[in-house]
Amino acid sequence: MDRSNPSKTAIESFLDPGYMDLEQVLDSIDYEVVPSARVFGKSGVELRRCPPGKRKLAVAISGGGASGAYTAGLLEVLLDRLRKRGIEVGLLVGTSSGALNGYGVFLQELGLGNPQFKSEPTVRQPYETFLASVWSYLARDGLASRWIVGKRSWIVRLASRGLPSDRARLWLVLAVLAVAVLLQPELLLPLAGLAAVAGIELPSWIVPDAVAPGAPVLFGRALFTTLLLCVAAWLVVRAFRQSLFPDLPLFRLLANTGPDGDLRRYPRSSRGQAIDRANVLSRNLVNAWYRRRRELPEFILTGTDLSAARECLFTLVRPETYALLLRRDWMTVQFDGDSKDADRYSSDRGALFALPECFLKSVVASTAVPGAFPTQRIRIYRTDATEVEHHHVVDGGVLNNSPIHIAIDAGATHVISLETQPLSKVGRSRKGKRRRATYGLLEAALATFTTVLERATDEDIRRTASWNRYLISRPRRREPGRGREGKGGHERRIVPLFRVAPRERLVGTVEFDGRFERGKRTMTPRDLLRQGILDMKGRNVWAATVRHEPGWKDPHRSSSSRPEEGEG
Repeated sequence: MDRSNPSKTAIESFLDPGYMDLEQVLDSIDYEVVPSARVFGKSGVELRRCPPGKRKLAVAISGGGASGAYTAGLLEVLLDRLRKRGIEVGLLVGTSSGALNGYGVFLQELGLGNPQFKSEPTVRQPYETFLASVWSYLARDGLASRWIVGKRSWIVRLASRGLPSDRARLWLVLAVLAVAVLLQPELLLPLAGLAAVAGIELPSWIVPDAVAPGAPVLFGRALFTTLLLCVAAWLVVRAFRQSLFPDLPLFRLLANTGPDGDLRRYPRSSRGQAIDRANVLSRNLVNAWYRRRRELPEFILTGTDLSAARECLFTLVRPETYALLLRRDWMTVQFDGDSKDADRYSSDRGALFALPECFLKSVVASTAVPGAFPTQRIRIYRTDATEVEHHHVVDGGVLNNSPIHIAIDAGATHVISLETQPLSKVGRSRKGKRRRATYGLLEAALATFTTVLERATDEDIRRTASWNRYLISRPRRREPGRGREGKGGHERRIVPLFRVAPRERLVGTVEFDGRFERGKRTMTPRDLLRQGILDMKGRNVWAATVRHEPGWKDPHRSSSSRPEEGEG
């Protein structure tokens, strides 16, 4: 097909090809659809080559908890193909577990990853990317959750797997009864009557000989049991007063991803040591990015700021991108460098900054599911202010699980969206494949949160495709508005969007140790990693530029002029 002077049909085929393989996607990145310049007549659109200097490819990585291992497999193939084609990633945007994956890619681009994955035989992995090596290493013994939540990994296994059998449930009930009788033997007093009828004499520690002599014993037992229960309740409240899981294991893991980290054994450093190591690594990473910022990709982490009650973006971006995000009314917090670098950002009105030591803390904050992990207290300041504000930040997926629109507002010309939930089918209800008829308390909470994330992703991509269709139908070059990138306002861009997602639901949010609800099949993060690699090598990329998902039909157009699902 001659793309230099394409017909209308060729443009439609470019915009709506259906499913594609990765090579077709990389071919499409060389082109863009722009409004045509016409002196007379109605304006239209045309297909042009996108110069590498103008192109800004963004990789938007959605959240998904344990399913993030699948996204790591996608990135393993994607980054290798991009490197071989000489295509550079201009922007990384991650939210929740996507923030962790984005951090892994960012670390590799800086060249400051843990060298043990290449040099140490006990840690080495058969993967090219640092990110895939981390996921594979954590799952080597089927206990990946202990690296994320530490000693409370038993809660993860209980929530994701439940009790293994009816016999286990029976033994649990018997154990609870045994403890109750041990603490309060008076619970056996109702048996005294039956024992008397049967001629059985119960011991005096259960049935005292007389009420008066036995009263001190009963009072002492009751007082001891009450104190014991109070201490147990205090310990439980103290252990879970902030969240279900602690954040210390994740800080330890991130601190060990740097050049000086040791992953040969599970880290057991104190909280102070882990935080100090994370702060030192954070400062080194931020300073390294500033020194090479013209040749490295930009990085954006999403968070939900509870103090400001809005979305919050933690960024390492160039000044022109930072100005774009501020003009789009995003709460954008740039990690500070030296004073000379900060001056270039502080000239923008509303500029916010965070200390470089808070970089890894922002990664942890982006993954902090409310209630499951504690909020992160991050210092945010303005260069012209005398006081430093402390903001409490939680999971970015609460408001922005799909960071596609963030990438577009940051100036992306092409977006590849890596997702963990399957593409939904419009007008169809997906049947649940559960073995159990009801949800447990924690299981229901996690399932609800996953549903919210999935719906937020779907709505965001739907809006993006709708905006592209609007621009195609009204192809004016510039849109008037307060944000000015030229004399006529800011430029209206048709952004090609490519979605990569699994064909079926993977694992739950916290199922790091692997289990499918649908049966006895076990899937570990290593299996998810391999599945992502296989999916990216196949014809599994949906071109969502104008149709956000397969099966969607534009009600304003005839069905005969659209390609059907899977066509391309």
